Formats: sequence, C-alpha cells, structure tokens
Amino acid sequence: MTTATSNWTFKAENDTTREVAKLSVETVSDTQGPIGLAFRAWRLVEGIDRRFSDVYFNAIRGKAHLNVDQAMCDQVYGHKGISRGALSECSCELLHRVNHPQTRLNYENQAIQSILKIIGKEQPFRVNIAFFRPGELLEVEVLLFRLLNELIRQNAKGKIALYLIDHQYDLPVLQANHTTNFPSAVAGAGYIRQFLTEMCGCLPPSIVLEGIFFKESNEYTALAERDPTFKHHLLISADVQGANLATKEIGKKAGLGVAQPIILSKTKVPDATSLPSDGQPEFTYKIDGEKPAKRSLHLHRSLMFGFVAVAVMWSMIRFARR
Repeated sequence: MTTATSNWTFKAENDTTREVAKLSVETVSDTQGPIGLAFRAWRLVEGIDRRFSDVYFNAIRGKAHLNVDQAMCDQVYGHKGISRGALSECSCELLHRVNHPQTRLNYENQAIQSILKIIGKEQPFRVNIAFFRPGELLEVEVLLFRLLNELIRQNAKGKIALYLIDHQYDLPVLQANHTTNFPSAVAGAGYIRQFLTEMCGCLPPSIVLEGIFFKESNEYTALAERDPTFKHHLLISADVQGANLATKEIGKKAGLGVAQPIILSKTKVPDATSLPSDGQPEFTYKIDGEKPAKRSLHLHRSLMFGFVAVAVMWSMIRFARR
C-alpha cells in the first residue's frame, strides 16, 4: 500500500523547457507502518547526461575503478570503503575494486549473463532483481550501467525492478517526507538521491527502472509471499559473510526459482545460495584466500583436466627450447 508520493521532472541542462527524465518516490506501508521506499525512473530522450558520461562509459568499459576515491569509513558498518560522491562499497582487500578490479568485473559479468539469460527474447521484458545488503549502492549502479549497455545493444525494451534490502535503509524508509524537496523524500540519504539522479541521466527511453528499498529482509519476503509479482528472478549480494541464513530465507520465500543466486564472498557461503530445487550453487562467485577469484564453486572435471593438459604441454615446450 502506497501512503505518500513525490514526483519530479528533470529538465535539459541547456533548455529548462525540455523534459528529459521523470522520477517518482513513494512510501510503501503495511498495517504496521512503513516497510519500504519505492521509486520509478524513466528517461524521455536518447543519450547520456553529459554530467555522468565519464562515469557511465568507464563502467561499461570495465574501468569503474578509475572514478572512485579510496578509503572512506562506512558510517553504518564501521569498515573501510571506497566511494564516488555519496555512493560507496566495501574495500576489504579481496573485494577492493581499485586493487582487484577483475574480481568485481567477473562478479558483475556473471550477474549480467544470468540476467540476460532470464530475459531471453522476451519483449517487452520484466526482470526482478533482489540485492541483499547493497549498502550505499555503488556496486548496484556499476552493475546496472553495464547491464543497460548490453540491453541497448540488443534493442531490448522493458522494465527492471530492483528490491534492495539493507538495515541502513531504516532511516529513509521511516523518515521520508514527501514534499517537493528531493532530499526530504529520501530522508537526506545522499546515496539514494545520487543513485536515482544518475540513473535518470543514463537510462535509455526504452527501459524503465523501478524498485523498493527495504529495511528488513522479512518485510520484503512477506510482501513477495502476499503478492508474487514482487518475487525475484535473481538474488545478488556481495560481502555477505555471516549472513547465510538471511540469504537462504530470501531465496526460499521470495525467489521464483529460475536462477541460482550470485554471491560474492571472501569465504565460502555454505548452503546460503542453494535453491530448494537442487541445492547446487553453481553460479555462486567466491574468492578463495589470496588466489585469483574462481568462476564458481564447482569446476567441471573436464575443464580441470583441460587446464592441466595445457599446463603440461606448455612446460614441455619450454623445456624443449632450452
């Protein structure tokens, strides 16, 4: 149930009479009170807003790390992060976008390929993506920019629905004040304001972005159980050590069961990614110690033997040349 709504129209930078994008922000409530902050963003004209073009094009080239600042302190979790403006993400060494850009890139690649597979040839498409603990949204925006680029290449038309679940959304959800003032509508959460503004500047007119920020995972799953249209096709999460049960419950109660979750973790996440169907987290992405990130938890034996054979052949060639 929507209890209050705010609406904005973005105008062209050099022509204040021309509308280029629209955004609505709403408070979603149940009988107990507010449970989420919903949004809907769409762009009316082709082309990337030039204010965000460098960030967008670096992201789609796999160079998002070039636009971030190092080592800011996360006010919610207390650990170090990297940021760009109000957006930020974890910078724990193994997940550090600047020091290990390929780790984040491979993680995003898996998520994007899974989403494209879900969409298939459906036109217009609708894909529901749940993000567990996405924090200050930097990783979400980078992934979305890269996904949008792929969808534009395919001339896709449709809707992306995001369900973003994190305890730190408590304040925006509970204290949103729906006036004509944008900061008030997101309770002063600069990262939400920046995220929505930049998405409005980079969406193609053929794709609508909508979603809900949830402060509790059980409030999302309860809504999805009441109304299956809120169930997700894919669950994505990064840096979720210690949250095994939460991710498992989200998948069981609010997942459509069409794709394995994509989880980026410094350690193995046992059972957290298993769908009820087969319990095999094949598409899970993890980092194993200090070694390069593996593509999945399970490598097929044929691939492993292939790698060994190539290594042996290369060693023989080097020896023969001596």
